[in-house]
Amino acid sequence: MVLGELLFNGFLLAFFIAMMIDSNNIRILNNDAGARYWPMTILGIAVFIFSVKVRRIWKNLPKEERRFRFTDTFRLKEPGTQKLLLAFILLVAYATLLPYGGFILTTILFSAALCCILGSRSALKSLLGGVAVAMPIYVIFGLLLGIRLPRGIGVLHHISLWFEMLMR
Repeated sequence: MVLGELLFNGFLLAFFIAMMIDSNNIRILNNDAGARYWPMTILGIAVFIFSVKVRRIWKNLPKEERRFRFTDTFRLKEPGTQKLLLAFILLVAYATLLPYGGFILTTILFSAALCCILGSRSALKSLLGGVAVAMPIYVIFGLLLGIRLPRGIGVLHHISLWFEMLMR
């Protein structure tokens, strides 16, 4: 499972590097450089942390296990591997759907889904867990730091505005 952990963290590292590179495309309006550089800073910290973590896992991996064999690496029938793969797919879906669904709604659903992956049997507790994750992040970045988080499109935009109204 150590090799699976290495691959999972390596995929996350590659994902965060790609997101950091893509954050260069964020437009700066009204000389508000924070809209671009806050995400870049946070992603830079994530890249650093995951680089250290991947290096540490690789260093602790026995030399005989460092050989990468595709058939031995992916044990898809193991529950732990399935959960890691599902969490990674969920993370990619979250990043893809965030601009369309808006931050609050998408983050609540993403966090609730992660609670289910981690073993929560109650849908209500999972949704409450999603709210408990999304709201403090929204308060810190949206209200205190003044960073405009994605609001979604169409009806989801109006739902995001309604959630924002409740938070104020």
